[in-house]
Amino acid sequence: MTVGSMGFSSVSASRDVSVSVADSEDAYIGVEACETPNNNSSGNGSIPAKVFVTNQYTDSVDVTVSGKSRIVAVGGQRHFNLKAQEGDTVTVHASGDGIDATIHATVGETNDCSHLGNG
Repeated sequence: MTVGSMGFSSVSASRDVSVSVADSEDAYIGVEACETPNNNSSGNGSIPAKVFVTNQYTDSVDVTVSGKSRIVAVGGQRHFNLKAQEGDTVTVHASGDGIDATIHATVGETNDCSHLGNG
């Protein structure tokens, strides 16, 4: 009796992926970055800024901004202070059960930041 066997050296599959971008107030992880009021230059060209992260996901997420990590509870919001100025890009990484996202936000003017009561 002769029995044949088959082997595979590689397998590939094609999958469709759907990615959508929502405004910050509608997103699972909302990010808003802006200069702070009455900012003073620190002498190195950097200006204090705040990054606000809102969690509308179904579970708590671990958020990292500029090397600082915080847990943001469901429905919660946390802010991060950093040295940045209008036009700079900040990177926010959020991870948790079923989510792993990197968000890039541009630092806006103080007047454009609704979390500071100016927008």
